[in-house]
Amino acid sequence: MPRLIPFKPAHLYEFLNRDTLVYSSLEIALEKYHGGPAFTGIAEGRVLGCAGVLVAWPGMGIAWMAIGFDSVKYKFWMTRMVKRGLEDVMRVYQLHRLETVVLAGSEVNRRWIHAIGFQEEDGV
Repeated sequence: MPRLIPFKPAHLYEFLNRDTLVYSSLEIALEKYHGGPAFTGIAEGRVLGCAGVLVAWPGMGIAWMAIGFDSVKYKFWMTRMVKRGLEDVMRVYQLHRLETVVLAGSEVNRRWIHAIGFQEEDGV
């Protein structure tokens, strides 16, 4: 059964990012660790992915997520947990705006962010 644990930078080195086919750099990992709340999904002793929010300034956050290939098996659980987690972060940090960026040409990711509540602005 999958579960969430607090994010640690080392988690980003335990899986190959499905979207970029690389492991994260130390600089990126530390930025995410110090930028705001974040969690790691694990199942069967393996990291499925990591997600969180960089609090850019009061009221505004930037959501991020890095997922591995093992996450496909738990895609419904991950969608539900990320959606609930983002709602909690917005409430606790009193965010009135939450942004994210999706890789160009990734229809799977575009559909997924719509499923968790994001909307495109100006066709972007």
